[in-house]
Amino acid sequence: RSKYFPFLKQENSEISRILVIRTDRLGDFVCSLPFLKQLKQAFPQAQVTAVVSGYLKDIAETVPSIDLVRPMGELSGPVETGSWFRSGKFGLAFDLLRCYTLKTALIAFASGAGRRIGFSGGGREYFFTDSLPPDVKKHMVDSTLSLLEPAGISPVTEDPQYSPPSDILAAVLAEAGHRPGDEILVGIHPGGFYQSQRWNPEKFGELGRRIAGKGARLIVIAGPGETETAERIRALAENNAAVRSCRNIPELAAVLKSLDVLVCNNSGPMHLAAAVGTPTVSTMGPTDPDAWSPRGKTHIVVKSATGKVDDISVDKVFSAFER
Repeated sequence: RSKYFPFLKQENSEISRILVIRTDRLGDFVCSLPFLKQLKQAFPQAQVTAVVSGYLKDIAETVPSIDLVRPMGELSGPVETGSWFRSGKFGLAFDLLRCYTLKTALIAFASGAGRRIGFSGGGREYFFTDSLPPDVKKHMVDSTLSLLEPAGISPVTEDPQYSPPSDILAAVLAEAGHRPGDEILVGIHPGGFYQSQRWNPEKFGELGRRIAGKGARLIVIAGPGETETAERIRALAENNAAVRSCRNIPELAAVLKSLDVLVCNNSGPMHLAAAVGTPTVSTMGPTDPDAWSPRGKTHIVVKSATGKVDDISVDKVFSAFER
């Protein structure tokens, strides 16, 4: 290991500032929470700075193992970016992306960190002192944890956990008016990053109608650009379902925690629901369940036999919900 630029390596005992780069999506970020927790446990004295996608800023700022957050959008150009990273005096940098993009590998290199760790592929390894080949068959949580090994940390398998800020959670619970012993509160989230991950809204509507027929109360959760779809599902469900949008991801986490179960596609909110302890029933089309299923024992994944998510029947998802 440390094949490239070995003269820049720094001993772990000298490291006081650590950079973590996670500039992709919500599900990836949630799957990185065990990594961040164990990194901070190994370097309790170090300041951990996370570079994240802009929309992840709010949740990143509520993660105890992150000390400083820098949204990717605030890095305006190579000169400003390089200057800011060098002023950070990072001793250790991790690029958590498991893909072939060079951009984040370049950010790690620009940081000037003596140890730079990430996944190889597409020439990314030339910008790291330590690199690992990505194992795409391994769950994203475990794959990300493996990046701790070159830093001398033995990772421990664990599931992501996230606690919404108490004030936001209290406000959401008060708004929902849901208390133990009330009717079951079921959330439906119809979104997904790729179209191939999104189950047909009409099927969600029919599923919602059947669930409501069992005496449950429904909340259809609308992400950015999903309000029209959520309203259509609410109408198809033919009951007193409500549409709920959220101002930020910590608020979304609080809404998910208020539910008894979330029905959804394979998506970031699915992973977030699992992290706050809410059981999920999710659809899965072409995605590999070994790599992307929600972590924990209270989740049911309904996988398409054909790889096409719309081939999953309402009967099959409703049967999974009733288990």
